[in-house]
Amino acid sequence: TAETKTKDCIINNGTLVSYCGDKEVYKVPKNVRKISFGAFEKATKLKKVIIGGNVKSISKGFIRGNKSIKTIVVSKKNKKYSSYKGLLYNKSGKKMLVCPAARKNVIIHDKCVSIDEIAGENVETITIGKNVKKYTSESEQMIGFTPKLKSIKVKKENKVFFVQDGVLFMRMYDDSVKLIKYPSAVPTDKYVIPNNVSTVMFYAFAHSSIKNLVISENPLTELPK
Repeated sequence: TAETKTKDCIINNGTLVSYCGDKEVYKVPKNVRKISFGAFEKATKLKKVIIGGNVKSISKGFIRGNKSIKTIVVSKKNKKYSSYKGLLYNKSGKKMLVCPAARKNVIIHDKCVSIDEIAGENVETITIGKNVKKYTSESEQMIGFTPKLKSIKVKKENKVFFVQDGVLFMRMYDDSVKLIKYPSAVPTDKYVIPNNVSTVMFYAFAHSSIKNLVISENPLTELPK
């Protein structure tokens, strides 16, 4: 097995196993073809990762555990992946794959149809593009741990997701509505769940200041445990 090991990097047979250096910007070496799960977990000072055209496989958890990375940049020469506003997408831009945890403002590309989970303790604003139709995270969450979230916006052309009174909703096939996320950092003592809501997502009200949550007359068919 061909292994390259330096004081801040381990590359094993073309796979970037670990980077733990103190750079703020790291350009993935040209001999790397694959980036493994947790490869940047120990890179506590890293803010930007630059991925060249040589990388053919990236684990969805490649920055899992890292709280400092804000931006992912992918070369236009890469045939499998792309980036937009610091987020990782597939080449067509139709699937958002990874959102850095340290990102403050999250903007989803208008080309994007499917997004993975958006989470991070620094996220303050989220803007969802006009073509987003679904979320595909393994945790079955669209928006997870976001205690500083102040604002959610959805492009008016979007036919699936919408914002009402600052809260994110998803239209379902049976004309009912799923409550996705109340912005955690918006202070309020009371919130009334709208009548047409049939499902409330897990994490929908996590870290919010709501003291009195009112369920409407229309009974919910599904509540998070």
